[in-house]
Formats: sequence, structure tokens, C-alpha cells
Amino acid sequence: MPYSYVAGWKADSWVYAVWGSLIWFLGLASAALVMMASRTWGVDSQQVIGHLTNESGLVRWGDRGFTGLALGLGMIGVLFSLHFAQGRLPTAGLGLWLGAMALALTSLLSSGFGAQPDLQPALLGLPITLTAVYLLPPVPLEWFVRQAKRVLLLFAYGSLLAAVVAPQWAVEYPYTEGLIPGFDVRLHGLGSHANLLAPLLGSYLILNWFPLFRTRWHTFHQVVVLLAVILTQSKTVWILLVLAYLIRLVFAAWRLSGPLRYAALALLATILTGGILYLASELAWLENIGVLLGQQNITTFTGRTTIWRVTLNLWEQNPWFGYGPTLWDSRMGLNYAPIVGSPPPHAHSQFYQSLGETGIVGVVGLFLYAVSLLVYGGRFARVTNGVALSLVVVMLLRGFSEPPFEGNPGSSNFYVHFLTFAFLMLVSKRNELMRFYSNVSVDRQLSSKT
Repeated sequence: MPYSYVAGWKADSWVYAVWGSLIWFLGLASAALVMMASRTWGVDSQQVIGHLTNESGLVRWGDRGFTGLALGLGMIGVLFSLHFAQGRLPTAGLGLWLGAMALALTSLLSSGFGAQPDLQPALLGLPITLTAVYLLPPVPLEWFVRQAKRVLLLFAYGSLLAAVVAPQWAVEYPYTEGLIPGFDVRLHGLGSHANLLAPLLGSYLILNWFPLFRTRWHTFHQVVVLLAVILTQSKTVWILLVLAYLIRLVFAAWRLSGPLRYAALALLATILTGGILYLASELAWLENIGVLLGQQNITTFTGRTTIWRVTLNLWEQNPWFGYGPTLWDSRMGLNYAPIVGSPPPHAHSQFYQSLGETGIVGVVGLFLYAVSLLVYGGRFARVTNGVALSLVVVMLLRGFSEPPFEGNPGSSNFYVHFLTFAFLMLVSKRNELMRFYSNVSVDRQLSSKT
């Protein structure tokens, strides 16, 4: 039965309108920006540099326009919520929101006090959007999951369709770094890169565990999304999805009784350890440690160590507040392309991105937010069938190779972050409402007895 009927509570139409606008706009904005770009996969780095040098003005203005609209939607949500709440801050999800604001504040500080200060409107996207999610009255969790899955399905079907009608734009061929022998195709589709498309599709697969009424198309959709995930050849996301499924199996094993429970948990722990060790090699954790210790003879398997060393050199210009928000933007990527091999869009690590961009203050904010995410993900893991914890673990572990807390509202990383934060916030508010109505019921029973 839907939550709104269980709790005896129903959101107003304006609440659904704002939530729906955020879910659909933030998702479709990233796809629209990708479709505005003219690109061809399988070209050499010099052609890529030439393309970035002549970046389309349509893409630049589209990014600015979508950022402005996202900020507007977020402010509408904040103002409406404050008006109806009469200035009171919700207690549910407060710790999660404070952690997110600690992270967002460091970017704003860096934009003013960094080595290269530059206050950009996009920096307001993260605090305003997540504050709107925190302040907005909750919608039924089932409704939110259903809307999010519909948006994510558009990425899956749209990417596969693009591979058919515009293969040079959507598919990289030949792709020689895949794990599947003889399979030299990589799907980028409606993502700016396959490594950014795959997390969107992975989020759909995880949200699919949430108990909803299953339609006759449920299995078909899941197979299509799995096919798209395989075609992305994103090894990191493949491994993280396996770990996510293991988390789900742990909760299933815990429901067993007697020796079967402990045997199942021991088997899962063994598999989980092996997966983490393989993931460590894939995400180059040893390289990470070597760069931090200043080792120059560490073998690079992924090409990231050069970017990390450059990032550390730039961070040293201002250790406390970092380089500033222009770290690894398109202009900087072009300047350093001869050194790192190709123009990098970011530091290929959330830790290095935060350290280089926002300094020591930023790393502290990152740590506080990561802890709050783990606390909320663990607290609501059981009641969400493992969805809450899996979303958090996948996002945090991706941080070893990508910056999942990217602040630009037009990016797919931002959308995955938004979905994870919103899911945790709605679960927290649902839990508070359930406790409230439970207490009301108990009070009525006690009063009737007296």
C-alpha cells in the first residue's frame, strides 16, 4: 500500500509540482547538454583538443541557461517551503543536510579565498538544490522512486537508440581497453562519457530493489538497462554493482536462522573481500597512496597519477583554500594536455579534486559529508531493502576515480548525487512521520483506557 495512505498524509499539488520539476529537469538537462555537443569517438587527442578549443557557443550558453533554471527551481522550492513551514527547520534529515552544507560551503570559500578566486553561479547549484530537498514537504517515497526510474530509463533507451541512429556520436569503436575479449565497442550514448552514463544506469538497477508494484514491463526494462551497462564497458561501475548486490544479499542472509545465517555471511564476506581487493587495483589505490607519499617510481596503470601530481602542485599554492573553482576546467585542461596526455575534465578522484580545488578546508567538509551519508545509509539500509546503503556505497567508492559531488547542475554526476540525497532525505522524513503517527495511536489508546 502506498506510504501516503499508510501514514494518513498526502502532499499538496504544489509539492508534487516542485519535486517533479526537480527530478525531471535535473535529469533531462544533463542529457540535453550532451545532445548539444558535436562529438566523434575514436579520434586522436589532437582532434579532441581542437574540438575543445572550438567549443560550441550553444553548449556554453545552454550550460548557463540550465544552471540558471536549476537555481530558479531550487529557490522556488526553498521559498515555498519556508513560507509554509513558518521558518521552522525540519528535524528529519538535519544531520544529512548539515553535512552537505559543510561540503558546499568549502567551494564558496575557495571561490573567494583560493589561489585563483572566481565566484561562479554554478557553485550555488549544490547548496540551493539540496536545501530545497531538505525543506520541501515529503512526497511518497514510492512516487519519487517511480519518477526517478522513468528519467533513468530515458537514458538507457535513448543511449541505445543513439547507438543505432548516430553511431559515431554515441559509440566508441574500436575500444581496445575493455575486459571482454573481442568486444571492442563502448557505449557513451546520452552521457558525456561512458563512465558517467554507467552510474545513471546503475542507480536504476539499485532503485529497482525498492518494493513497488511490478508492471509487466519490469523484467524487460531491467534487461535493457543491464545491456546498456555492459555496453558502457565501465569496469568500475560493474564492480560496484556487484558489491551493491552483495550488500543486498547480506540483508537477505541475515533473515536466515541458525548455522545457515553464519555460513551465508561468511561466504558473502569472502566474496566481498575479493571484490574490494580487485576494486582497489582497478581504482589504483596503491597509486593514490604513492602519490601522497611523494613516490615518483609508482607505475601508473590508468594515467591518473600525473593528473594527481599536477593537482598537488597546484594545491600547494594555497594549502588551506586550494586553487579555486577553475581547477581542471576546459581552459586548464587544454593548457596541461601536453603534460597529462589529453585534456582532463577533473582530477579523476574526489579526494584530489576537493584537495586541489578547496584545500584542507574542503577535505574536512568532504569527510564530514561522507560520514553523514554513511550514517544515514546504514540507518535506513534494512527498511529500504539495502537501497539506501547501496546508493551511498556506490557513490562514495566511485569517488576514488571520479568526482561524484560535482557541483554543476547540468552534469550527470550532480543528478546521481541529487537522487541519492533525496532518497535518504525522504526515507528519513517518512521514518519520522511513521513514528509520529505511531505515537499518536499509542496516546489515543492510553487515553481511551483512562
